[in-house]
Amino acid sequence: MNLEHVLYETDGPVATITLNRPDRLNALTGQTMEEIGEALARFQTDDSASVAILTGAGRGFCSGGDRKATAERMAKGGQDRARRSAPRPFYRAQQLFTTLDKPVIAAVNGPAMGGGMDLALWCDIRLASDRATFGEMYIERGLVPDMGGLYLLPRLVGYAKAAELLLTGDIIDAQTAKEIGLVNHVVPHDELPEAARAMALKIAAKPGHGVRATKRALARLMAPEWERESDYHAALQTELLESRDFREADRAFVEKRSPDFTGH
Repeated sequence: MNLEHVLYETDGPVATITLNRPDRLNALTGQTMEEIGEALARFQTDDSASVAILTGAGRGFCSGGDRKATAERMAKGGQDRARRSAPRPFYRAQQLFTTLDKPVIAAVNGPAMGGGMDLALWCDIRLASDRATFGEMYIERGLVPDMGGLYLLPRLVGYAKAAELLLTGDIIDAQTAKEIGLVNHVVPHDELPEAARAMALKIAAKPGHGVRATKRALARLMAPEWERESDYHAALQTELLESRDFREADRAFVEKRSPDFTGH
């Protein structure tokens, strides 16, 4: 597969996977997710790379689903049919994360919203720029985090804080994210690439068999339940995508007004 929305580069033992739609704040489409999956598959089979860094081009990490593209389809009378009719291929990249035996570091260089925040949660270690922000924004559209957030976030920050973030859609800054255990370290924005590479090289210098065994052992703690829960969350999302409130949220976005939710 030729990569258009994602860059895959290696430098010594470090692979860098860069979301490369800076004009859309690296917003996610089905194609983007397929390319993330392809990049992860390349990393898994790339004998030259033992650690990967996941980051975003431009001023953001990932703004979540591409609502502008959805709005453009709605303006033309279309619907987000690809996601509604075949949601599971959208999660191939997530499933690959549960089988990787090499670690991935998120270098969160700006906003990580919705599915973008979930991408960061997939990674083993998260470093954040002091300009980074995080938010599980699904609730604003009457949806649930269907890319792992419902499963992973409570395990990182605890049930109560996860419930608050998921039910309010609040956006938090990098320092708050560190305080609640969402990210490992916060660094000055311009130092993020260097800090992420230093962490990757530190891990790459360890015995490779030990690193891969540790990664496989960590994955076993989550993989079966994560995959099972993802099926449940996908079913929930399919139902919610047909709701009146979801359609109203996107209609209000197109019409640049506040939505009028009814609970249906």
